[in-house]
Amino acid sequence: MRPATQKPTTRLFAQTPVQSSAILHPSAAASAASQRSSPAANCASASGRLPAQAAAAASALALGRARRAGRRRRNRRVELRAENGRTSRVIAVVGPDGAGKSKVCAGLLELADDESQSGLKKSFADKERFLEREPAESRRNFTCYNHVYSQEPESFHHYSPRLHLIDTPGHVDRLPQVEQALHMAHAALLVCSQDSGRDLASTHIISSMKASGKPLVVFLNRIDEFKDYDSFQEAVTSVEQSLGKKPAVLLAPALVDGDEDGVLLINVLDRTICSALECQLELSGPGLSSWGSTRKTAEGNLAELADQLSEELVDTLAAEDDEMMEAYVKHDGDVPRFIIEDALRRTTAAGRVIPLVAGSAKVGAGIDSLQEVLHNLTGDINVIDEKLLRKELGMRVVGAFSASPKAPFVGWVCGHRWVNDKQFAEVRVLSGTIMPQQRIIATGAGDGKQFAPAELKEHGPCGNLLDVEEAGPGDLFLAALPSGMTSGASGFLLSDKPEFEKVDEAPEQAPSVNHGCTFKLDLDKLEKKNQKPLLQALEAMTLDDAGLILHRDAKDEVLLSCMGALHLELIRERLIDEFKVMILPVGQPHIPYRATIRGSSKATGKHELEGKVTMRKGHVHKKQNKVDAWAKVQLKAGKIGSGIDIQGVSECAEKGHISKAAREALEHGLRRGLEHGGPGDVPIVDVHVTLVDAEILDEEAAVEAAVDAVRNAIRDAQDIALLEPIVDMEVLAPAQDIDSIMGDLQEKRRATILEQPSSKGEVQAIEVEVPLREVVGYGDDLRKLTNNKGTYSFCVSRYQEVPSELAKDILVHELERSASS
Repeated sequence: MRPATQKPTTRLFAQTPVQSSAILHPSAAASAASQRSSPAANCASASGRLPAQAAAAASALALGRARRAGRRRRNRRVELRAENGRTSRVIAVVGPDGAGKSKVCAGLLELADDESQSGLKKSFADKERFLEREPAESRRNFTCYNHVYSQEPESFHHYSPRLHLIDTPGHVDRLPQVEQALHMAHAALLVCSQDSGRDLASTHIISSMKASGKPLVVFLNRIDEFKDYDSFQEAVTSVEQSLGKKPAVLLAPALVDGDEDGVLLINVLDRTICSALECQLELSGPGLSSWGSTRKTAEGNLAELADQLSEELVDTLAAEDDEMMEAYVKHDGDVPRFIIEDALRRTTAAGRVIPLVAGSAKVGAGIDSLQEVLHNLTGDINVIDEKLLRKELGMRVVGAFSASPKAPFVGWVCGHRWVNDKQFAEVRVLSGTIMPQQRIIATGAGDGKQFAPAELKEHGPCGNLLDVEEAGPGDLFLAALPSGMTSGASGFLLSDKPEFEKVDEAPEQAPSVNHGCTFKLDLDKLEKKNQKPLLQALEAMTLDDAGLILHRDAKDEVLLSCMGALHLELIRERLIDEFKVMILPVGQPHIPYRATIRGSSKATGKHELEGKVTMRKGHVHKKQNKVDAWAKVQLKAGKIGSGIDIQGVSECAEKGHISKAAREALEHGLRRGLEHGGPGDVPIVDVHVTLVDAEILDEEAAVEAAVDAVRNAIRDAQDIALLEPIVDMEVLAPAQDIDSIMGDLQEKRRATILEQPSSKGEVQAIEVEVPLREVVGYGDDLRKLTNNKGTYSFCVSRYQEVPSELAKDILVHELERSASS
């Protein structure tokens, strides 16, 4: 494979500080010396940018040396491959629609592509060349599914750390896809621009990022569109308001006159200015070392701006890191570079600081710095992830394991997909190396089965799956599973030396998805021969669509739950395109009500064996029923949204010498008793369930006794409250229709206005909170109010108690009627 041509190389961290005393240009230095006041006042000319001669000088200097640097890189390729080990990262690329997530992914892929030319050209980060596009996405012009891409393993991976990118949707209906990507990833990359507002989707995406606990990096895209430094500051402030934390700016736009491409950048760590082709941040760690740099010390107004940004970076780190604060005091604010780097690593990996890299994916500015930050600042993958094993699988490693290519192979099955009727496991390598035909054992939910995957694949450009010869630590790959294995389950380990054991605590349960829409499937409208293909297709789609659930209610009717109108459209289209199923017979929307108790209640339940019936002298004799299990439970109200808390099972088991299987049966019975225990068979939630005492002779009987005890306690409860789902909804409509829309929402639909109308191009946006019950049929009303120009989207955010009078109406006209039918 031929060596890669010149790429943009913005290195953030160096193994040793780089000294440079060269100035940009004599006239620029003289001009700067005559203007000394506050950085905010002096870093811009009357046009809001710095003088054109500074841009011309810096661009000419950097572009002139770019060709020589490319030759030096090619000469060092063999040496660099030998120096650096195989380490990779899985990165979830998240953000709102329109921020440029896909373009950033294409830029990072081009950075690693062996046949790419240099940046600073219109064809850089060509999405058609690198990215997959589903028909549904082409029709809508935005991302609808998760797309995984792996940087080329040979030309790039051996001299700079490799990234596996998950390009996620930005629509509120596709939030489960974002959460799935965050679940799989080492870290998150939030892509935003100066046009990215705090809309409904952005709010929920950021909430999901925070809940994931993964390290976060921000890429502020499209700096070539910024008018002046004030625009950059406003964008950074907007990021701070959205995240609730001030980002640590590592790379900022210089914004000088004449730099129309927006490729001149300020390296905050070194207080230097450079072109995107030759700017080096030089983070110490795996990757290119310091050589061939054309950085120039910032002078004049740019120097003041660089000093200001550097001081803000040091202050941010000192506020979050004790060691950095000690160094700050010791060195009187002039903290050595290596201490700043160490503090950045600690605080970013721990989620206390959020690095921000400014750039432009369109021209390649800042993309190489972004690659470097993602690898060096998002945690240490050189040790096996014990926290992940405990949280996801309830397991721990026996003995010493390290995330080395030479260690025993350990892979985490974090997803799956079907390819040409073959089932593949999506595996993230935690330790060691795997190759095709290598015998491995499934540990955990994999039932201990042994197999040797005949083929390994990775995600290549345009969605192609490429054969790979090996995968090492941090890599994300697909392994072919033997037929019938796990039925598509995820959340288990693959290992060639399974040295693991169960821990005492149970694995952490994934949070339940609040689905926006649930429908009854009217299967009777289909011929019997068409019912089975539909159900099989939907079951297959649930394996790779986290927001789609196919389930049955208490009357054994099939229900389909999805996230909203867009999601339902995508389901219909997939059924047609992939499975040739032309009809999805959805009935009326089903509102997923819940219930909870007020106060407390206590009751006992039991399971009886039928007495034996015998015939003697012409008479029927029946022996007395025998109780083979009983349980006593207490229910107490919890806070709304707290979920179900079960206690006392272990204590009763120890007191009554109950087996482990019987304990599991009891807990299963307690949960099952809550499932349809409320009025109209709705589930009981937000309650503390305590097993007071129990006696068990049989495991099946334990389940029934626990169910009976819970149902009796619910029936004896003095007060039961009905809960309804509340959605966050965003309505987009022409400005002249906003008043009538707000009136309709508040007067007819019990809506609460969250955000007053704000401009979004030619339309205005309203954010409201409204019961899901009131959203049914809203599309028709909105079209009438806006002459078919209004749109809306929503996401279930929480549950709240239904007003008592309305609850009676719902119980009589919806829940009881549904139960009787």
